[in-house]
Amino acid sequence: MMEEIKIEKYIGKSPYRHPAYPLTCKMAAEIKIHSDGEFPKTLIGERRPGESDTIKKYREAIYKSKTKGAFGKVLTELGKIRKAEGWYVKYDEKSLTSGREGERLNDYCEKNFPLDFNSVTNWAFNVLLKNYVVDPNSVILVMPLEQTVEEADYYKPYPFVFNSDQVWDFMPGEYAVLRSQNTSTYKTKGGQVKDGLILYAVTAQSITRYEQIDEKGAMMAGEPLEHGLGYLPAFMIGAQFFKVYERHFIFESRIINCIPSWDEAVREYSDLQAEVVQHIHSLMWSYTNQDCKKCHSTGTVTTKGKEGQIISSQCETCKGTGYIPFNPYEHISLRPNSATEQALPNPFVGYVTKDTKIVEIQDKRVKAHIFDGLAAINMEFLADVPLSESGVSKEVDRDSLNTFVASIAEDIVRVIDRVYKMINDYRYANVDKDKREKQLPKIPVPQKFDLISSNYILQELTSAKNAKVNPSIVSALEIDYANAKFNADDKTKDFMVNIYILNPLAGVAEDDKVLQLQNGGITEKDYIISCNIASFVKMAMNADAEFAAKSYEEKAKTIAGYADAIIKANSEKQEVMNDVA
Repeated sequence: MMEEIKIEKYIGKSPYRHPAYPLTCKMAAEIKIHSDGEFPKTLIGERRPGESDTIKKYREAIYKSKTKGAFGKVLTELGKIRKAEGWYVKYDEKSLTSGREGERLNDYCEKNFPLDFNSVTNWAFNVLLKNYVVDPNSVILVMPLEQTVEEADYYKPYPFVFNSDQVWDFMPGEYAVLRSQNTSTYKTKGGQVKDGLILYAVTAQSITRYEQIDEKGAMMAGEPLEHGLGYLPAFMIGAQFFKVYERHFIFESRIINCIPSWDEAVREYSDLQAEVVQHIHSLMWSYTNQDCKKCHSTGTVTTKGKEGQIISSQCETCKGTGYIPFNPYEHISLRPNSATEQALPNPFVGYVTKDTKIVEIQDKRVKAHIFDGLAAINMEFLADVPLSESGVSKEVDRDSLNTFVASIAEDIVRVIDRVYKMINDYRYANVDKDKREKQLPKIPVPQKFDLISSNYILQELTSAKNAKVNPSIVSALEIDYANAKFNADDKTKDFMVNIYILNPLAGVAEDDKVLQLQNGGITEKDYIISCNIASFVKMAMNADAEFAAKSYEEKAKTIAGYADAIIKANSEKQEVMNDVA
């Protein structure tokens, strides 16, 4: 058993933080530039170290993130993992014996999960996923929302995420010191109410909540929760292993390969904003003969200092020019040397012609950097500029994309498996361990993900049809297109996908179907099915709500039955016509 955590160690003038703390915070901050659109002060400072404070403040004031949108698209695509074929949370109903009716594990985790998430899966894809991508060195602490419950009631455990800057100390399996985002309140000696720290000291035996109670940083401990789990209810999210630093495992984000290109996009976009101001907006010039009366055309004014010294400074009225500008808006004022010189032009105002090519070049470069960042994780199909217009011929490597997303799905499943286990152990601690573990759900890791955008697949499909590639390839692309296009509408997606997979002549042009039928290349049944496939599938789905979930063999048998009915009807009709003749 480890020694009691001394919270004073983490407070004061030289507070302790675990050795990897600066690095993990830095790694998270680098990605938050793109995930949260935070101003990249360091990135721009490195590029423009000699800029004045005025220019730096101006850059920050006008900054708008150009990579936040790309990050959001990546996150949205990863959220489709839960829609992948093979994703499910399945319980063994016979093993769900712990708890009374309505309070069993599946009730709590799939119907009544706290804070409006309703299910652990919803929490995973609304809270966990972003934290996982941005800051894999975050720590999850599973603890009850209420420390005490009635004897006949159950704990309501919830997985709280603590980001790297909140993880003050952590040793896997042993202990954790975590700073809450919530705050306490305390009064100073002067009577001011201020926000204070809230810390959690977590061990394999207990969870203790500390609140700051004065301006010196004194902490008051609440009643420890003796959780009785026998293990630490806190663990690091984890992702792609980076390195070990003084016994501390450090992980890096799965999207880390995006960051160099997106950093460059951020830098250049800030430059682009400045160039727009310099090269897009009109700049007027004018001639003027009106002297500045405040400085008597000298461009400077003098004042006396506190000690009587004479101080010279630029005239604010004429901005140091010695004459009054013709127009109050920003422009250049020109002044002829004398009235006897060449006559003034008419009109005596005009506009400076600016070169906008640099703006156009930088705009393209920013988009290219964003594209390259997406391409680094095989998600270039998410770029705003289509591949056909991007100047980049690289095709999406679907196998690599699938492998990349599968690794993320595996991580997500690994995390929520641990969350389920801790919730189960909290709520049903009085149940035999073997029985308790049997009621945990099974969550497989999907192996195939439909992530390619419908627009991108449509480009591929159109090219394939124009190139007259094998009809089976066209059919496969049509299925991909249906899955992507109707991803949010399961009923329509099932309808369209079944049209393609049950069509024996999918991808074959209508004229070719007729020709093949005449030449005996296809059967009458296949022809009838292909020509009527949409109506056949609609009939089948209307007749059987579970049709889409059945095996291919079962579905094909149903469709073939509809075709047989038409063949029979046509045969009977022909017999009648023959008899009449």
